[in-house]
Amino acid sequence: MKTLRLPLPAITAVACILCANALVACPYSIRDSAFIGRGSSVPFRLVFLSSSGTPGNDKLGEAVKAASAAWLRDSNVVARIVELDGPEKDEVPNEIQARYSDNSLLPTAILISPAGETLELGQLDISDKPLDAIMAVMEPVVESSLRRGLQEKLVRHWCVIVFVPGTDEKRNAAALTDIETAAKAIVGKKTELNKSITTAPHILVLDPAKPGEKIVLWSLGLTPGEGEKERPVRTLALAGRGETRGPTLEGENVNSEKMSELLEMLGRSCSCTTSPVWLIGKAIPLTWSDEIRSMATLQLGFDPLDPEVLRSIKGEKKKPRELGGFEEFELGYSEIAIEPIPVTEDAPAGEGSDGPEADAITAAGKTGEARPTGSTEGSPATVMLIALGTMLTVVLVTGFAILRRGRGS
Repeated sequence: MKTLRLPLPAITAVACILCANALVACPYSIRDSAFIGRGSSVPFRLVFLSSSGTPGNDKLGEAVKAASAAWLRDSNVVARIVELDGPEKDEVPNEIQARYSDNSLLPTAILISPAGETLELGQLDISDKPLDAIMAVMEPVVESSLRRGLQEKLVRHWCVIVFVPGTDEKRNAAALTDIETAAKAIVGKKTELNKSITTAPHILVLDPAKPGEKIVLWSLGLTPGEGEKERPVRTLALAGRGETRGPTLEGENVNSEKMSELLEMLGRSCSCTTSPVWLIGKAIPLTWSDEIRSMATLQLGFDPLDPEVLRSIKGEKKKPRELGGFEEFELGYSEIAIEPIPVTEDAPAGEGSDGPEADAITAAGKTGEARPTGSTEGSPATVMLIALGTMLTVVLVTGFAILRRGRGS
């Protein structure tokens, strides 16, 4: 009986090809992608509209700068002063310029989302205590009862499920039961990257009638329609730095099957999604302190601001189309290209110009506080080298054994 002899070079070549295919895949899950970087590459903009003739305009700059240092540092929101009779007026849409062309309506505050949507926050009185007036506007932009402690929940749990009740109480109860069932069922399952899901998603109820959460509702596209008599139940998943991953489920789509599919999809490799929209979601205005970053680094096993991590995940993320429903997030595989982006060599990890702190006018200044360094334990390059070395060693030993057996026969 003849023994099949496979030349060692051929075995090694095949193994190297297999290794290469494995190593080029994104080493992070869709859930992980929401932690990496500083959140959305385009921050929220809190714009203070004014003009050179607005009473108190000369005090506005210092007040905005001081308030930003107190409220917006380590957040995904930057503050801007836009004088409508100045060259920077084109930073706001033409309809906003026209609406506030009357100087008696100034100063006023407007929040602009990363997608360019606007939320008018009202006129300010800065004649007496401008700093107090600015602080009163900034606080609810990044703080609310729902967001208090949300950062820790996003780190410790698989995700945070935001449940928005509709007007049908019976449907609300059934939908919430289905969500709880799916949340419990995900625990113990393995992700595509062979990691166990050890904690269930945390469920938060967001009352659409609660005025204190209007900014969260607006940023997630959940603001109730004016005079709305009937409203369907809705739910979505928040991950990482407060970004959605996957679609907003609505009405009959809020069931245990769809919710389970969504939660499982968060564990897929970020290079094997059906569409880049899985990597780019809506964001909520949220702070992210150094303490939270350290907590996330420990939980994830890598520093989400490490330049190597940024290179492996960030690339050409095309602007997502308007999402109409769950059908646009078909659950299956299709490879997408994640091209590396250049990282400034002389900038420390996390201190590049990509993010809210790059804003030049009124973003809070940096204090020079030390940031946690990245763990090499989770470095993709280190993991890849170890994996490649191990696999090649196994291949060489196996090939040598096959050759010896072949000679012996």
